[in-house]
Amino acid sequence: MSSTYLVIGLGQFGSGLARELSKRGASVIAVDNNKERVDALGAEVAQSLELDATDAGAIAEIEPHQVDAAICAIGAESIEASILVTALLKEHGAPRIITRVTGDLQERVVRRVGADDVVNPESEVARHVAQRVLLPRLQQAFEIHKGLSMAEIYAPKTFVDQPLSNLNIRGRFGVNVVAVYRSNETDSVINPGPDTVINAGDRIALVGSLNDIGRVAKEH
Repeated sequence: MSSTYLVIGLGQFGSGLARELSKRGASVIAVDNNKERVDALGAEVAQSLELDATDAGAIAEIEPHQVDAAICAIGAESIEASILVTALLKEHGAPRIITRVTGDLQERVVRRVGADDVVNPESEVARHVAQRVLLPRLQQAFEIHKGLSMAEIYAPKTFVDQPLSNLNIRGRFGVNVVAVYRSNETDSVINPGPDTVINAGDRIALVGSLNDIGRVAKEH
């Protein structure tokens, strides 16, 4: 049985999130007070509803206690509504609440009224773009815990034709290699051993601090 997610606020971020969750097999209930936004998403999610999520009665009708998580994706145009919706989701039993925020003050407030987690899309996009500018070899990166990231980089030329035991990446850089993705994909190695040899064109997945991963990415 697929997980069910409630997404409130169907601006660019909310509608994009709803579509992505749906593409990944989740059952999505998408909510907005704008009919055009609701109609535009209707065919792509399990259910799209036009309602005012700041109304306690309306929130009760969609039964947030029944979903796996509720995402308040309301943007900076209405911080007050975002706070109120977060509080109502908590009041009506949503088991996990993720709220979009635009700054530290809003984050502190929504956490106090019930948000379990927060997301700042603008900040995250800016950070990701900065990483790509500073470290062109970096392909993907995301934080898995405070101070701990997983990232994918193209293997530096000095790594090519070398087994991991010779490279001593953990000892030299303080990061762990958790996967080696071959250019043909079929020969990719998950949890590679010390005898795994890096080939030209390989991408390597690393876990460690972003600073340490950056040192690997700067290798030539």
